Amino acid sequence: MGRQKGEGGRGKNRASSSSFAASLVPAGVSSVGFGGYLGSSRIEHSSTAEESPSNLGVDSELAQHLKRLGRKDPTTKVKALMALCVLLKEKPGEEIVHILPLWVYEYKRLLLDYNREVRQAAHDTMTSIVAVVRKGLAPHLKSLMGPWWFAQFDPVPEVSQAARFSLEAAFVTSERRLDALILYVNEIFSYLDENLKLTHAMSDKATPADEIEDMHQRVISSSLLAISTLIDILLGKKLETTSEDMNHEQKLAAKALITVAASAENLFSVNNCVLEFFKHKNPSVRSATYSTLSAYMKCIPHAYNEGNKASLSAFILGSLQEKDMSCHSSMWDMILLFCRTFQMLGLTSTFIRRAISSSFFPKPLGWKEPIILLTADSATFFKAFQECFLWVFEHVTRFSKSEDDAHMLSIKLFNDVLIKLSWYDYIQVNPKILDVSSLEITDAEVDRMTFDDSSAAIPKYSSGYIKKLGKCIMNILMHITLYEINLDHFCATFVKDSLAILQYRLRSGRFQEPLRRIIDFLLLSQHPLSKGQTWPWELLAGPLIASSFSIIKAIDSIDSVEFLSVIVGIYGPVRVVAHIHVCINEHCCLGSTNHGDDDLIEKQFLQTIKDDLVPWCLLKQTQSTGAKLDLLLSLMQDAYSVEQWHAILTFLL
Repeated sequence: MGRQKGEGGRGKNRASSSSFAASLVPAGVSSVGFGGYLGSSRIEHSSTAEESPSNLGVDSELAQHLKRLGRKDPTTKVKALMALCVLLKEKPGEEIVHILPLWVYEYKRLLLDYNREVRQAAHDTMTSIVAVVRKGLAPHLKSLMGPWWFAQFDPVPEVSQAARFSLEAAFVTSERRLDALILYVNEIFSYLDENLKLTHAMSDKATPADEIEDMHQRVISSSLLAISTLIDILLGKKLETTSEDMNHEQKLAAKALITVAASAENLFSVNNCVLEFFKHKNPSVRSATYSTLSAYMKCIPHAYNEGNKASLSAFILGSLQEKDMSCHSSMWDMILLFCRTFQMLGLTSTFIRRAISSSFFPKPLGWKEPIILLTADSATFFKAFQECFLWVFEHVTRFSKSEDDAHMLSIKLFNDVLIKLSWYDYIQVNPKILDVSSLEITDAEVDRMTFDDSSAAIPKYSSGYIKKLGKCIMNILMHITLYEINLDHFCATFVKDSLAILQYRLRSGRFQEPLRRIIDFLLLSQHPLSKGQTWPWELLAGPLIASSFSIIKAIDSIDSVEFLSVIVGIYGPVRVVAHIHVCINEHCCLGSTNHGDDDLIEKQFLQTIKDDLVPWCLLKQTQSTGAKLDLLLSLMQDAYSVEQWHAILTFLL
């Protein structure tokens, strides 16, 4: 029998379990990390499989359908389960109670079935049984709760939802469901622990190899997710009252949580196979492993002891090599939590020191190979990237033998990470064609090296990814300025690249998207700055305007004029016109804008408006005329409006 759609791995149609978390956990109890978790099905140990209970005293018709559940044909099983659902509505509860030992045995086997329809029908039948027997199920909960909890994490949404409905039918309120988890927590952890120890030799020889492989992967991933979710639910929130203030029920709950923590810690300490799952070939297993380690770090950090800390740290940091995008969100959550929880670990410093001395900083990409740090959850990635970059930057002396070494390492961070990797990924232009020495490059060569060419073997990122990357770069720059660190090198690169993009725009009429990204980056400087911070204007926009106005005039395109209007909108007409004045009067320097001389500022402002900007905007009709008129309006200042309108009307008349 072939693989069914949605059986293996994490499917796109998989339902979120956030609503399940809300239904399970009562108000006031944290359910952090529950939403979105999934899982799979378990394969029973052939050597330890339970013997089938006797069917003595069981209604013959019910017994017949129960017997059919042992067949290999999935269609037969589904029909038998549907027939049972019909009979359950006709039989009295006292009679149904007698089949429970047989049913529990079969149910535990059915939820491991490879066929999704069989598993879903089994949960539907369980819901019908619970509705009839009610409290009659209690004697069987000890052996049932582990598989039942495990079943909540089936990778097929319809199956996991059916499992949820059956659990809710037995425990109607969220408080009762939570009580059941606490009461049988030892049995649940024991069951999941056995799952993690399973090998591929777990089914009869007639089962196809691909089905066995899929079943094994699903049982591991779902067991790990069941563990991490259980820890999050039961230990995600600490009791806020002191022992003296607790009533009897609260003390019992606190005692139960101690038992939960002990069970979880014991499972973690004795089960070394968790480390093997970091290298598992199936992405869903690796992702579930990252989630499980995060749950332990968040709720039971003392589980990381001297005996396992070194090996676990190596595996956690080694997961940076993860290439599957479906794993990146859980991977970065784990790494970020690890750095926050154990950032003083000597091993962390050792790892970073080794990384810095070897291959941590990427060599120039050559724009032939895609960057591997693309993640589905790019917000999580960029948050982690920003915090890691700033942590290394702030502790640069730890990895240096002298002040000179520390200075060189800071420069290396800027050059290799913030500029060569991040900045050029943001503007999505090959740095080779932005080099002044390469301005004579042919258009054909430009085509081969630009991100905008669909034939180039270079990744093209989504607009959302690009925006988050730009914000990340700006946040890093703003944070670094608080330490009064010199940003001249980055800012010089920004101005140089922006000018090159404008020049290529003038030459070929292309590079519209890179120019738009430059504008968007300047817009990010509108974010709240600390008191006295003026560097975005002084180091980025100001020098760029002073260097580029002649190019903008020559391009005379809508986007280049809009580029100027955006800068006016951000930094104000007086500042921008002062730097345009510098650009026009080449004998002036940037220091001659006379910030403190109001009379000279007014004179230069009105002179530049009258002699340069008004004629440029109104002299002739072009495709950018509308944009130029908008620019003139954006330059209007209340203090000089009369003079400005006089200059416009005089020119027109």
